[in-house]
Amino acid sequence: MKLVARLISGGLKSKVFLVYMGGFDTHVQQQDENLNGLHPYLLEMLSTGIGTFMQDALIQGFADRVVGMTVSEFGRRPYENGSRGTDHGAASVQFVFGNGVRAGVYGEVPDLVNLDSNGDLRYQWDYRRVYADVIENWFGGTPADTEGVLEERILPLGVLQRATSVDDAYDGKVQVEVRVMPNPMTDQTTLEWYQPVPGVVKVDIYGSEGRFLQSLYADRVSPGTMRVPVRGLASGSYICTVSVNGARTIVPITVVR
Repeated sequence: MKLVARLISGGLKSKVFLVYMGGFDTHVQQQDENLNGLHPYLLEMLSTGIGTFMQDALIQGFADRVVGMTVSEFGRRPYENGSRGTDHGAASVQFVFGNGVRAGVYGEVPDLVNLDSNGDLRYQWDYRRVYADVIENWFGGTPADTEGVLEERILPLGVLQRATSVDDAYDGKVQVEVRVMPNPMTDQTTLEWYQPVPGVVKVDIYGSEGRFLQSLYADRVSPGTMRVPVRGLASGSYICTVSVNGARTIVPITVVR
């Protein structure tokens, strides 16, 4: 991390840096009853490294130009394996850091009872939503760019603020305030908003984890009040996006039958 800070401060034009930290394959002695063990030690190393890097970024004047994220190729099982460790699992936690981060916890406390058929935690967010955030909100890409990179339509999580270099004021882009009536819904609900400018409107439905499910509406419309019905969804939680000339508004929808 110190070397990366020096490279950025020295003017290297690389857009992405990758550093590696191993040791998280903690099958044994992961943690004891006194909160000691390999995992707390590793997390302290990670925290110290990130904290020192951000201090360097502030001192060297590039803190507003960097954002970082952790990536792992596996999660951990929610229960001990008999050796004070855990085995490979499906879900994990991800950290995102930097001045451009909308700070907070995204997601709920993991459900240690409702596991999947393999005994793994059920993940709440598709991790690629953070990648989509980086592509669209940090690098200024489009949803089409995200789909091209990830090979699937994935909705950004919203953990990153829109970069100041990304201008939403052109081409009539406008954020609209969308109402969902009723919400929760049973068989049908209606999306309603006032659109002050003409333009292309797209309404899409995503699963709760952020994967694209279906397109509800796509057309060029005149200014005025818009109403789009939503029907035919199974029970569950969904994410609905309303885009006006590319500016996207996100609203949750719950279906209860």
